[in-house]
Amino acid sequence: MHKDIYEEIEEEDLTPDLLLISQVIGFENVIKMLRELHGISFYIPNLTRLDNFIIKYLQRNKNKHTKTIARELGVTEIFLKKFHTR
Repeated sequence: MHKDIYEEIEEEDLTPDLLLISQVIGFENVIKMLRELHGISFYIPNLTRLDNFIIKYLQRNKNKHTKTIARELGVTEIFLKKFHTR
C-alpha cells in the first residue's frame, strides 16, 4: 500500500497563498485541495462578478430600496442599475 505523501505536509510547508486559504477553510481542506486539484490555477472573484447571484438577490428583495440592497452587497446603486435593465 502506498503512503499518502500529502499526510506529511505541515502547515509551515504551505506557500503564503495556501496559508491564507488554510486560515479560512482549514488545513485539512487545503490538503484535500492539493490532493484533488493540484496544478489548477484559479482566482476567487469578488461578489460583483456573480451576476446570477445578484440578479436572484434583487428578485428576492424587490421590496427593499436599492440603496439598502447596495449596502448589503457592498456595491453602489449605480452598479445595481445595470441589472435592472435585464
